[in-house]
Formats: sequence, structure tokens, C-alpha cells
Amino acid sequence: MKISHIYWFAYFNMFSPSVRYRAKYPLDHLNKKYGISSTLLFPGYSPYNIFHFIKAYVSCLFFRKKDSLIVIQRVHTNFIYSSALRILLAFQKKNTLYDLDDAEYFDYPHGSIDQFISNCESCSVGSNAVKEYAEKINEQVFLLTSPVMQHNMTKEMRNTILTIGWIGDFAGSHRESMFSIFFPSITDLGFKVKLVILGVREKLFIKEIFDYFATNENIFIEIPTHLNWQDEMSVYSKVKEFDVGICPLIDNEITRAKSAFKIKQYFSCGVPALGSRVGENARFIEDKKNGFICNTPDEYRNAILRIKEMTNEEYESLSKNAKSSVHKFDMEHYCSTILNFYTNRDSN
Repeated sequence: MKISHIYWFAYFNMFSPSVRYRAKYPLDHLNKKYGISSTLLFPGYSPYNIFHFIKAYVSCLFFRKKDSLIVIQRVHTNFIYSSALRILLAFQKKNTLYDLDDAEYFDYPHGSIDQFISNCESCSVGSNAVKEYAEKINEQVFLLTSPVMQHNMTKEMRNTILTIGWIGDFAGSHRESMFSIFFPSITDLGFKVKLVILGVREKLFIKEIFDYFATNENIFIEIPTHLNWQDEMSVYSKVKEFDVGICPLIDNEITRAKSAFKIKQYFSCGVPALGSRVGENARFIEDKKNGFICNTPDEYRNAILRIKEMTNEEYESLSKNAKSSVHKFDMEHYCSTILNFYTNRDSN
């Protein structure tokens, strides 16, 4: 099938990174480069949301556009929105896709998720771990790694004080990983370090971080608290100031399903990365080429020392290799993966 239109039913609004990066930005790219039109819908009870949902729903159900694809993204509830989509699938199953980029089945009752995976014709997933889960329910599953958007924020030179950065939602397993794996690795460094953490919302966590490093006078903590996450350029402008980005992960079923999005954000700015060999991290980090695989506090510490001791030429090479990795997860890679799946499927 040559896709001409996409009806995309998101699970949340534009505040969700998944909705922006897996729906809004790709749909814009598909329209601009391939001329594919789209309808993007969000759940909600405002008159605006209800009107546009009904309009798109009726179009899908009774007047569906020729060569159109229906995508249901991460919907996992049993409320009105999801119930209406189940009814839609009962009548319009052909060329339907359930998109699941994270291990939602660990965070929510998985019955609804399993039902959508089963009832949609195909399923796209953000990691190999999620792919293994979905393949038990649906035979047509393909890996669709989350993309980064195109931007012009690129690392220019190392900072005088080595700057280590992290970005994400500082809660749950991420918080545990930072305290158990990464923070211990920098407490006894013999030089100044700036630690920038983007994504700490709870005041209690901020205090916890400052208290942890209270006796380390060589470590300077920066935790911006008023970031506009939907202003992507301002976020990437902060990421490009990192000398190295980190992604420590404890090894469990949830983290194995992560899509290495942090790593991709760092690399898109030409920032080398340190990451645990968990989940998708190892798919993108080429050890000693664009970053370092680190699993223990000692390994993180040794990698930081290695970067600190690098010549400018060595660091620039590491940075350039990070930037050149972008083709593996840019917006074109994401969009062409969707298009190629349907082209190849119909030709077999």
C-alpha cells in the first residue's frame, strides 16, 4: 500500500514527548516530504476535542480515505475514547497499526493493551523488548525506534569545567539508577565537575540531590526547574552544552524496554554518551567510538576520567562520531521505516 493519509489517534496531548516525537513531528515530515496528509487526534472532553474526534471518527468509519492508515498510539484505558476505537477496529481493521513505544503493560493493566495489539492488523514498537512482548499476540510487529527531530544545536567545544548532563523524568527507575550507579562514580573525582540534570520536578528530589553532594565542593549542581519541554530548541540548546550525556540504567524488564531516547538526544547534538548495556543503549552506543558502555560506578568513573584526559582532537572525534549516528534514528529513518513496512508487506 502506498499511504496517502494517516488517521492518528494519540493516547495523550502534545505535552507527552511520545505524542510529539512519534506522531506530530513525523506526520509533519511525511506531509512535507511525501505529501501524505494526516489527522491527529487527542483524547479530551473539551468541545474542541470532542468535535474533532467525532469528525475524524465518522470519516474513518463511514468515509475512510483511500489508501489510509489508522494508527492508535499507546491507548491503554477502558474509557469512552478507547471503547470508541475498539468499535472502529471491529469495522475497519484493514491497514490499522497499534503503536507502543514503551512497556506500558508493566505500568497499567495489560488487558486493554493486549486487545489493541491483537485487534490491529499490525503493531509498531520502540524497542526489541517490547517487540518480544507484542509478537506473542500479533505476527505483524516491527521495530520503529523513536526519532529525534531535526535541529541545528551542535556541540562546539569542551567546557573549562567538565560538564556532565542528564535529561528525562527524574523519577522511578531513573532516580534509582542515578543514585545507585552514577552518583557514586563522581564523588571522589579529583577535579571540578558540573552536573546538569534536566527533568527534576519534585522539590524533594532536588533537595535529595543537593544533600547527596553536600560534602563534595568540587561538584557543581545545576537543576533548571522551569523548562518549557515543548520548546524543543531551548531544551536542545541546553543539551549541547553537555560535554558528555549519561544514561545509567538498572537492569529490569521496564528499563530493557526503553528506547535509548536520551542517548539519541545527546548524539543529535554531537554530545558523546555514557550508558549502561541495558535495553536499546547498546544498539546506539559504539564503545569508545561515540561514547562508552558503562555498567558499574567504577566503569562510569573510568570513562569520565578518560574523557577528561582526552586531547581536543580525541574529544572532537568522539563528538563527530556521536553526531554522525543520527541517521539511525532521525525523522527520515522513522518515517521511511513505516512506509517501507507497508510497501514490503504488500509486495510479499
